[in-house]
Amino acid sequence: MMPFIIAVLSSFIAVYAGSITLNSPRKALIPAGLGGVVCWIAYILITPHTTSILANFYASLAVATYSQIMARVYKMPVTLFFIPGFLPIVPGVTIFRSVYYYISGNNDKFYTYLSETIQIATLIALGIVLTDALFKAWKRMHTLLKHHAKKE
Repeated sequence: MMPFIIAVLSSFIAVYAGSITLNSPRKALIPAGLGGVVCWIAYILITPHTTSILANFYASLAVATYSQIMARVYKMPVTLFFIPGFLPIVPGVTIFRSVYYYISGNNDKFYTYLSETIQIATLIALGIVLTDALFKAWKRMHTLLKHHAKKE
């Protein structure tokens, strides 16, 4: 239990600090840090049931959804929440390993880690796009229903 708490606290601190580095407004710092917590908890809970690549996708869906909600609650751009919120799942280790194996001439491992990095990055982007599309569709449907109700 203690390693879990340390990991969650570390993700909060990392994302909070990342938000400061990105010059986020003060009132966005704690919600952004909590976005990192949402991201990491989703990743940790999903990882035992699937591959780490798919766990990144589901975690990206979680943090993108959280970010969309926080953007509406705080009336701020969604990017203030999801850019730092994705820090816990950025494929830094696989990028490092792919570069390391490229430099050391181990092409098999280089291509393995490069492929994993590209898959993770693609699924993170897909999570963002999918969530954004769903929120836009929901907003449009809500607006149309509201407009339709006024006509009647």
